[in-house]
Amino acid sequence: MPVEYTDRFECVGAVNVTTLLRATRTTLLETVMKLGANALIDEQWDCIISGPKNGVYKVQTRYAASATRCTRPDPRRPVALDQAKGIPGLMTILKREDS
Repeated sequence: MPVEYTDRFECVGAVNVTTLLRATRTTLLETVMKLGANALIDEQWDCIISGPKNGVYKVQTRYAASATRCTRPDPRRPVALDQAKGIPGLMTILKREDS
């Protein structure tokens, strides 16, 4: 079953894409677990960073995958984290909106 989840964050100081992707993927996994699945496969993500405007970065993370039932535990880790490019520094999340 294909699933997709998009989060929008407002961050100050930096953007740690790995942390934001983990949050988005965790929410997606929790959602599919309510539907009887226990793992995600065929995962892909994208991240759009805008700003900073008045010191605030606007970040949109979209995570897409297929939900499945599996005998092995889900790794609970986003794929392709080596491709995650953020803004270095200490990130503070001011706001999170999901859709």
